[in-house]
Amino acid sequence: MKKYTGDLVITKANQGEYKELKEITGYLYVYEGATVDLPALTSIGDSLDVRQGATVDLPALTSIGSYLYVYEGATVDLPALTSIGSYLYVYEGATADLPVLTSIGGYLDAYGGQKFKSLINW
Repeated sequence: MKKYTGDLVITKANQGEYKELKEITGYLYVYEGATVDLPALTSIGDSLDVRQGATVDLPALTSIGSYLYVYEGATVDLPALTSIGSYLYVYEGATADLPVLTSIGGYLDAYGGQKFKSLINW
């Protein structure tokens, strides 16, 4: 499966099922405690929502159409992400690695205690 049409929810139970994905047309919701590694994913049409304790590694992702939420205790590694269409929310205790992010269409909300491993051009 190269393209997932619609919204995708990933949990601990199905976290290994989507390794071949290149595109998600809707949002990607990652439940608490899931570990997601999608090496070929380049585009999320809507939003990326990463819940408490989840770990997300999307090395080829370049764009998120709407918002990015990174909740308390979650970790996201998005080394190729350049564009977020709407808002970026990073909550206390979260870790976000966004080294080449150059565009946020809305605003950035960073709540106390979060860690940006790298966030350049801001």
